[in-house]
Amino acid sequence: MGCLKERLLILAICLSVCLSVVTGLRCYVCNYYHLESSDPRVNQALSAITSSSDEDCKNSGTRQQTCRSDREYKCGKVSATVEFSVVGEDVKLGAVTRGCTLNTTISDRCYAATDEDKTKLRAGFASIATVTSVDATGCVCSTDLCNGQLSISAKRFSWLAGLVLAVLARQL
Repeated sequence: MGCLKERLLILAICLSVCLSVVTGLRCYVCNYYHLESSDPRVNQALSAITSSSDEDCKNSGTRQQTCRSDREYKCGKVSATVEFSVVGEDVKLGAVTRGCTLNTTISDRCYAATDEDKTKLRAGFASIATVTSVDATGCVCSTDLCNGQLSISAKRFSWLAGLVLAVLARQL
């Protein structure tokens, strides 16, 4: 049994070292857009815009990106629903975008869009449409592939895994 104990301790040390060495934060990177109108002809025109949309982005995404390591990045996710009127037609836009976000001041959590954020969005649409409703949330997190949600960090996980394996080794 001594040999098993030694192997578990070595595994615990290796796991701790391997998981705590991070070369750069990995985040999902994708965009999802869904546009709809009550007019079928408008929907047909809008489908060309959304054809490159990644449906998986709503849940997590399939593509990953390693953020640059020369600055502090977090994984970000923005979900928004915007209702607007363009050329007399009401349109509803649903969007999710994920990627590396350069930000050192925001703590890991989700934020609802402020009135100032909504005003900026309305201004962005002003030349082409009239925005009637905006609902948006942005989330940031600082662990690999955290999907815009809080999760246990790799360093905490490696420490916890090492501790569990060390306790198991002592009991054998």
